[in-house]
Amino acid sequence: MIGINAETGRYLSGNEHLQQSVKDILLTPKGTRVLQREYGSDLLKLVDRPQDARLRLQIIRETATALGLWEPRIRLTGVQVSWVQEGVFMVTLTGVNKETNEQIRLEGIAIGKTIAGDH
Repeated sequence: MIGINAETGRYLSGNEHLQQSVKDILLTPKGTRVLQREYGSDLLKLVDRPQDARLRLQIIRETATALGLWEPRIRLTGVQVSWVQEGVFMVTLTGVNKETNEQIRLEGIAIGKTIAGDH
């Protein structure tokens, strides 16, 4: 699939386009797209909760659910969660790109209030 880089306006394809799509799904709060109210995830609702094993499971479940609904090109095999700072966690995904049958690893997906103010 070919798309447009949200930052540069250039064409994107392959795993780069898949990563952009995954980030968009995970960082878009449900209810914010006018014609697709269910699009996105509830991950941003989880950022201020205590960083414990229960939260880790909730993050993994929400990530898998959102991508299962909205990104048919990926088959997840793993979701890793790491705490960056209070109110910020990082998600690393492993899986298979179904279009190419290639093993992929998507790293550096920061969820929460980042230092740079990205979210």
